Amino acid sequence: MKWMIVTSLVLVFVLLAGAWFWWTTARVTADHLGHYRIYYGEITDKILDKMKAFDLLVVEPKQISQDQVQELKKAGVKVVGYLSVMEVGSWDEDHMEVTQPYWLMEGSKPLRNGTNPVGDLTHPLYQGILLEKLQVEILNKGMEGVFLDTVETSDLIKDPQVYTEIVTAYSDFLGDIRRLMPEGLIIQNRGFDVLASIDRFAIDAFVWENFFLPEDQAGEKRIFDKRVWDLEVSSRWRSHAVLTISYEESEATREFTRKRGWGLLVHPDGTSHNRWVDQP
Repeated sequence: MKWMIVTSLVLVFVLLAGAWFWWTTARVTADHLGHYRIYYGEITDKILDKMKAFDLLVVEPKQISQDQVQELKKAGVKVVGYLSVMEVGSWDEDHMEVTQPYWLMEGSKPLRNGTNPVGDLTHPLYQGILLEKLQVEILNKGMEGVFLDTVETSDLIKDPQVYTEIVTAYSDFLGDIRRLMPEGLIIQNRGFDVLASIDRFAIDAFVWENFFLPEDQAGEKRIFDKRVWDLEVSSRWRSHAVLTISYEESEATREFTRKRGWGLLVHPDGTSHNRWVDQP
C-alpha cells in the first residue's frame, strides 16, 4: 500500500511539473524573433544595407525583389511579407478588381473601412485569392513568413451571426496558411477578440500595434488590463510571441514590455510605415 501512495505522489509531481513546463514555455518568444522593423516603402540600396541590422523585417511584397530578399537572408534577416486579410486595399487596383465579387455586403452596399472594402472571408474564392497572393508575392520570392493585417476590421461587422462565420472562416484560413508554409512565421497584427477563437499554434506572434500605457479615462485602463491578461494567457496556451509597436517614447512602456518578455518597437515616424527613418 505504501509503495502505491509513493508512486501516486511521484506521478502527480511529474504531471504538475509537465503542466508547469507547458504553461511557462513558449514555442516562439520575442527573444527568438529579435530586433524587428516594419517598412512598406521603396527599398533602395541604401535602405537595404540598413535593413541588415535587423533580425526580422515586415515588408510590402511588391516593394521588394527576390534578389533583395536573398541578400537580406544571407545577412541573417528573416523577411516577412505583408498581407491584408479583411480589407481590400484601395491602392491595389488589380486586387480590387479580382476581389470585387467577394466583398462583404451590408445591405445593398459593400462594407468599408474608410475607402477600403471588406472582403468576405467565408467565400472560398476570396480565400483562394489571398492564398495565391501569399504564394506568388511572398513565398515565391523566398520570404519566410506572412504578416496578417486588418484582422481587427472584423469588429466592424454588426450582425453577430455573420461575425461568428467570419471568425470561424479566419481560423480555417490560418490552417490553410500553415499547411502552405509549415515552417513559416505567421504573425497576426491586432485582432484581440478574434484571438480567442483561433486554434492553438495557429500563429507564431501577435502584434499589438499602437501600444501605450493609458490613463484611467473612459474605461481605457479596464480595456487595457483585459487585453494584457488575454495576451498573457494566449501567449502561453498558444505558445506565441507578443510584439508591440509604440508611437511614443516612454521608459514606462519599455519597462512594462520588458518585464513580460514582450518585444517593443518604438516607431520613429508616427503611424507611418511607408518612410524609412533611422531609429535613435
